[in-house]
Amino acid sequence: MNQFEPLIETATHTKEKTGLYKTEQIYTERDWFTDYVDYDNSEKTVNMLNLVEGDNVVVESLDDAFEAFEVRYVETFVIPAQVERFRIRNIGKSDHVAVLRARIM
Repeated sequence: MNQFEPLIETATHTKEKTGLYKTEQIYTERDWFTDYVDYDNSEKTVNMLNLVEGDNVVVESLDDAFEAFEVRYVETFVIPAQVERFRIRNIGKSDHVAVLRARIM
């Protein structure tokens, strides 16, 4: 529990797998980024996300599945299973933001 495993590390984006037990069906990961991160939801599962660091972000569909909306620090939001691609973009004054993403795998 609470073991972090780096999945992606670049100058502008770090993705970590966060710790649950291996027997849990919920897969959690945290993205730290400066500008934006694109998400692929081709497995078509519900995504529960929370802005855990930074002022605010905008969430955008890359397939025009929904209208863009703004999320502020500590707010939680859901991306439905039928949305295959979406982007989260830093629009606040923070140099970097972090988003926690949980989904059933």
